[in-house]
Amino acid sequence: MTTRDAGYDRDLAAQIASLQNLLSQNKIINEVLKRASALVLPNWYLGAGCLAQTVWNVPHGFDRCFGIKDYDLVYSAALGRECTPKRAIGS
Repeated sequence: MTTRDAGYDRDLAAQIASLQNLLSQNKIINEVLKRASALVLPNWYLGAGCLAQTVWNVPHGFDRCFGIKDYDLVYSAALGRECTPKRAIGS
């Protein structure tokens, strides 16, 4: 893969398209995203470790999943009344 193929020095839309294409080659990322969507979690995202490693693997000729030990799915639910602290920290 050349730097041009990877999307370097291209406009933002082309860079995003290149990144999406590259990440879509990791079958586990695809499965995690599919399952996460089905869970209907609030405010979720896939942690960057697996994304960065996938990007690193491609130009080095490694399998897309090489060196990735976990895929971190992060979400944050809105805080309700039951999560409100009884007192301020430090008081």
